[in-house]
Amino acid sequence: MHPERPKSPLMPPASSATAPARAPAPSPSATPRNRPSSWLADVAQGETWRQVWRLLCVITVVGVSWLAFTPNPPPAADLGWDKANHFTAFGTLAFLGMQCLRPRAGRAWWVLAAMLAFGVLIELVQSQIPGRDADAQDVLADMMGAVMGLAVHAVAMWGVRRFTR
Repeated sequence: MHPERPKSPLMPPASSATAPARAPAPSPSATPRNRPSSWLADVAQGETWRQVWRLLCVITVVGVSWLAFTPNPPPAADLGWDKANHFTAFGTLAFLGMQCLRPRAGRAWWVLAAMLAFGVLIELVQSQIPGRDADAQDVLADMMGAVMGLAVHAVAMWGVRRFTR
């Protein structure tokens, strides 16, 4: 027989069944709110950040409109080819448009419809501005950029979902 150990408040009982060890308390930096993946998901899809995305979208629409409606846009804003300017502007707007709207079915179609309407509006206004002209190929470049913006958004959100699992 084994001699019985003295009972002490600091020593666990000498029984064969021991209590399961407690998990250490999580550090403040490991809480879900402070993990990089949680922060990334919040920025990409959180309701609070949606207001920031909307502000960025409005600023971009104003900037694109000013560049499109100015008779002589600054050379620093030119990518060297008019179609590249349209492609880049509308790709950016489509990405931001997706970020502005809550995730739901049909969101991409609404963004594409808005991009088409904005592209046609720009060309109609440019036809009335001295030194500018309307070009149907600009609308085609707008829509190609918008589709690319949607594709980049889809890949980015896939990456966010994968990283934040």
